[in-house]
Amino acid sequence: MPEDKLLEKALVREPNNVELWKKKIRAVESEERDAAVVLVRRKLGEIKFRTEREREDLWTEYVRLVRGESVFDDVFSQALASCLDKERVCLKVLELVWAEEWGLQKTLCARMEKMFRGSHRVLGAVLRAQIHHCGIKPVRKTFKKILEQNKKTSPETCRLFGELEYCCGDRERGRKWFEGEVNKKKDIECWFRYLRMEMKHGDSSDIRGLFERMLKTGFSSKKTKNILKKYLEYEKSKGDAKGVENVCLLAKEHASRFQK
Repeated sequence: MPEDKLLEKALVREPNNVELWKKKIRAVESEERDAAVVLVRRKLGEIKFRTEREREDLWTEYVRLVRGESVFDDVFSQALASCLDKERVCLKVLELVWAEEWGLQKTLCARMEKMFRGSHRVLGAVLRAQIHHCGIKPVRKTFKKILEQNKKTSPETCRLFGELEYCCGDRERGRKWFEGEVNKKKDIECWFRYLRMEMKHGDSSDIRGLFERMLKTGFSSKKTKNILKKYLEYEKSKGDAKGVENVCLLAKEHASRFQK
């Protein structure tokens, strides 16, 4: 049976299934976008949503369909008014228009920043969109401006820029931001984020060096066990028998130290 017929049958059985309707809408869109807009608008009034996420999904699909049109702002405003988690809707819409021209994303980003001041999720998404279209340099200027306006910039903001440098800019710059944070206090989550960046973009000697430093930082027994567990996983997947043996010896040393 053709796929479109199977989809029609499935919709008869499950008339409130949002995922199925999204498939139907995209199939209609491939033939005629205006017809897809009419369909999604009708379904927003007919479907009995089981969860708030389903409502968000269909509204963001509507927003995606009218991107680049004069009604975009109105539909986007309707979506925000109809959904509870407005931040999540904005992030979904930004993701859906990722391939569009920077003008549309720039307007959307400016609106998001105004609506959700202080949200690191939004700031991260906005900066990644900016990097995607304009490169890392404008983002560095943005961070410099943030530092000038807020003398006590949050650690989360510093880590965000560190991650962006690792992924899209200069690894040494990213490392500098993380070094600044891990040297301030014993925050294991910050260490692990730093470690994840090194695992993605660093080499084995840097990664091992970071593990060794973490073990010398003086974390509690529970946290040290977690570090050793991750170190052992790393050696088993990326290292060799000698590396595994070294971690096992370290584990014995730390077990002995905590028993004293």
